[in-house]
Amino acid sequence: MRNGRCHNRSCVGYPVKWVLMGVFSLTVAVCSAAPIERCPEPSEAQDYGDFSTAALQRAFKEAPPIAFGLGKDRRRQLATLLARGADPNACLSGVSVLAVSAVSGELEEVRMLLDGGAGVDRPMDAGGNTPLLTALGMGRYESAELLLARGADARHAADSGFTALHQLAQAPLLVKDEERARAQQIAWAKRLLNVGLAVDVRDSRGNTPLLLATGLRNRELTAYLLRRGADPDAQNDRGNSPFEIARKRGDTSWLDMFDRAKPVDRSR
Repeated sequence: MRNGRCHNRSCVGYPVKWVLMGVFSLTVAVCSAAPIERCPEPSEAQDYGDFSTAALQRAFKEAPPIAFGLGKDRRRQLATLLARGADPNACLSGVSVLAVSAVSGELEEVRMLLDGGAGVDRPMDAGGNTPLLTALGMGRYESAELLLARGADARHAADSGFTALHQLAQAPLLVKDEERARAQQIAWAKRLLNVGLAVDVRDSRGNTPLLLATGLRNRELTAYLLRRGADPDAQNDRGNSPFEIARKRGDTSWLDMFDRAKPVDRSR
């Protein structure tokens, strides 16, 4: 490998315009023979939506072999590639292929990559996010469940200080069954707190999960965190607190929820 790129015959290309459903750019980075600590940042930053011929040609040229097997209806190709030694720890657009699969919600693909040697927590992305954090941040709870069952570190914090609980608090609910997704969020919050994450854990800017959930108007998760003892007056570096965010909205139902909140047994 020279200059951060592979130069052997195994480094063939594949178009990846669908990678992470637009969350990441088209640029695809570095194939690696073994789990590395982090994926490198994409060599050329591009905005999502750049499907120009040049962008697609670059993505095709730089993609690692394992990209041939990612996506729906490609299980046979993936199995063949893994059997032939394609690297399951390769990086696509600055994240691991495992994270790509987890965020895509392709559970069988995630299993195959793990069985084929993918590191459950490595490589991280350039910001120190593991596949578990990435999956939770995108609301892919089934993928996160599988990663946790395979040994993912639920207490890991990214460079930003974001933990799995922060990712959970800001995850979108862009699903058909929103009620089920909210129930999954609560179940995950309970699990993360019960494995040792502090309810008021702060990121590098002083944000707590409660502040994020309140800011995004996630009433169910906010109520649960309050019940588990989260501090409604915990300020971030800008002096904002969950209670102040709710107060500025002028929504009395939210203020009543904060007033009623009382800590409960942490096993509940």
